[in-house]
Amino acid sequence: MKVLEVINKTLPFHASQNYQLQAPAPFADTHVDIAGEMARIQGQDYASEYDFHLDLSRTFKRANDGHLAWIWYCYVRTKHTFTLL
Repeated sequence: MKVLEVINKTLPFHASQNYQLQAPAPFADTHVDIAGEMARIQGQDYASEYDFHLDLSRTFKRANDGHLAWIWYCYVRTKHTFTLL
C-alpha cells in the first residue's frame, strides 16, 4: 500500500521511535513499538479504508507524541485556527 510506504519513509523524522520504546518514568505509557505496529498494519486486511485510517490514527495516538499524528481529512471535518503570537 502506497500510503504505508510513504509513512514508513517519513516516520523517523516525525517520531522518536527509540524513546517511545525506552521512555523513563513517568512516561512509561508511551511504550509503543511504532515499527512493529506499522508492520502489523501492513499485514492486516481491513474491511474498509475507514478502518485502515482509524487503526493508523489510534496507533499514533498511543505514542502520546505531539509531533506524531495521523489526520485523515477525507473522513474528518475540522476547522483549524492558528493564532500568531
